[in-house]
Amino acid sequence: MIEKFKKVLIPDGAKISKRKNAWYVQVVVKREYIKSKKYYKETKVAVGKKVSMSDDETYMFPNLNYFIYFKEGKVEEIVSKQEFSDSVSFGLHSTSELILEKIGINKILKDIFGNKTDLIKALANYYLSDGNNTIQGFKYWLFKNYAGLEKIYSESYISDLLNNQLTTEKIYKFQSEWYKTYKKLNNENIKESYINVDSTNISSTSQNIEKAEYGYSKNKENEPIINIGLITDQNNGFPIYYDIYSGSITDMAQCEILVEKAKQLGIKEQTLVMDRGYFSSKNISFLEQNNFKFIMMAKLWNKNLQKALDENKDFLKHNINMLIDDNETFATTIKGKVFTDNPKEFNIVLIQNPTKETERVSYYTKYFTKMVNQVKQLKKIKPHIIESYEDYLDIEQDESGKLISVKPNNKSFHKHIQNAGFYAIISNTNKDTKEIIKAYRKRDIIEKMFKWIKTQTNFNKNYSYNDGVLESKTFITFISSIIKSFITFHCSELIKKKSTLTFNSILGELSKIEVTNIDGKYVRKNSLTAKQKEILNCLNISSEELYKSIISINEKLS
Repeated sequence: MIEKFKKVLIPDGAKISKRKNAWYVQVVVKREYIKSKKYYKETKVAVGKKVSMSDDETYMFPNLNYFIYFKEGKVEEIVSKQEFSDSVSFGLHSTSELILEKIGINKILKDIFGNKTDLIKALANYYLSDGNNTIQGFKYWLFKNYAGLEKIYSESYISDLLNNQLTTEKIYKFQSEWYKTYKKLNNENIKESYINVDSTNISSTSQNIEKAEYGYSKNKENEPIINIGLITDQNNGFPIYYDIYSGSITDMAQCEILVEKAKQLGIKEQTLVMDRGYFSSKNISFLEQNNFKFIMMAKLWNKNLQKALDENKDFLKHNINMLIDDNETFATTIKGKVFTDNPKEFNIVLIQNPTKETERVSYYTKYFTKMVNQVKQLKKIKPHIIESYEDYLDIEQDESGKLISVKPNNKSFHKHIQNAGFYAIISNTNKDTKEIIKAYRKRDIIEKMFKWIKTQTNFNKNYSYNDGVLESKTFITFISSIIKSFITFHCSELIKKKSTLTFNSILGELSKIEVTNIDGKYVRKNSLTAKQKEILNCLNISSEELYKSIISINEKLS
């Protein structure tokens, strides 16, 4: 089959930025002068990727944006008699293939999706390594990366997979089978383990996605959003379950549905670790009624918790006997009632962090001082200005509205800093203070996962055409995140030892493992480097296992 690739000249004035193993071309489409800061704010749009990474390269592969902004651009066709490059990277494919085989996902995918399995895994690797999830970029990535496919599928074929083949029923069946397999991987010993429960939201520009609604955006963007709930293992970071729900639904409202669905999969024995977004009497009662153990950050607006804190604040603050292992946090556990409509008493872990206290006091000191200076610069103070500042400042003016004096309202200032550095965690477990704090802090695993999903798989903004494509892309991203978690967990000690080593640099090293076509046969391009051997050793993958895939490459590509 003859594959045609379009290339165009890189536009004059374009800006080039490196991202992973490619150079992306951006053009400025809007310049806005910010008078207050005396500089121009530029809005840049990526229009393509350089054909090669050499400094003197003048051509690029255009994306759809290019044809929006450069309608008259001259397009040249690169005609290739082969679908793949003479040199292809196979390190990531071989590694992920062995990982998916070891953890049982290969079998689950084959049982549920049959002959679509290889394409699903290829897309998962594409999301993982290219920082992209667009169909248009997939064929260009495949030209240089072996992903277990014997041909490059058309965009319409992939669209059919995303729209019609990855059904909700099949995806749920995958999740069910994956949880059963996950339990076996943990030798069924999960009663004493912790799982993180959290959610994030992504912006959506599509008008065809019903779940995209205006709601509380964690990025503070005024766009319709979609919420994604996620449950991960706290020990190894493995994603266990995810759910997609409408943007207008808050964590507090979604808690019951998310946990109920997880329970149907069999998730019920682990301790749930949750952030303050789930804190409510209704959710706590639901977890209790369903016999879930939990550790949850609380909100100090709760009157009972505020009372408990006030009664113990002086005892706890800077009490050296309450210092925990990190040598910067003081904590104690008391038993107490949290909600007026729930008679049960819970373990309440009261925490004081002097560093956080200093940061918060410093922030509000600057905040109040800034408001005072803003008012001082006003020649005349109108009623609506008084209204906007009256909760923070004491303003005195004469009959004409001229300012006489302005100072921070001390009562308001102390209200903002009264709980500075103090936190409360509630739990129905019998764990001690240190164990509860340690478990809650390990929630950072799920925060890092969300950050990676948004930035590294280009999922921060959703460009899916409809709900079906959204479901499919989220499912493929879920598989990518399992591979990512396996690599990160098994290479964690190596990453600690080498400060320059990150997950992305590990992917970079794996992508350098290549084969090249000599006389119609693909052979190893180079021997493994010491760094590559070190990474594979952490993953318990031998060079012999890795090189077995060269046989498959020759069978499919030659």
